[in-house]
Amino acid sequence: MVYNLRKRCREESLEQAINEKARPRQPRKVTQQVETQITQIACSEAPDGRTRWTAALINERLVQLDIHIDDESVRSALKKVDSNPGSESSGAAAS
Repeated sequence: MVYNLRKRCREESLEQAINEKARPRQPRKVTQQVETQITQIACSEAPDGRTRWTAALINERLVQLDIHIDDESVRSALKKVDSNPGSESSGAAAS
């Protein structure tokens, strides 16, 4: 790390060596609209024969809506909104 910093300082300037350049990023797979769709599906009635939604079931429904992401992205989106529709607790304090 120190070697690379010294090298950038010699080749460019001290200011440029200290301040890193912006790095290109991969575009997000799960946009705000997709997160909304996932949340709406997870909060809706589970499919026939099921007691609750799973990440795989939600992903199947998303494919029907022409949204293609993987099960892990669905799970991460649900974790982000802290959604667990199968839970007995709604998050409110019990009285």
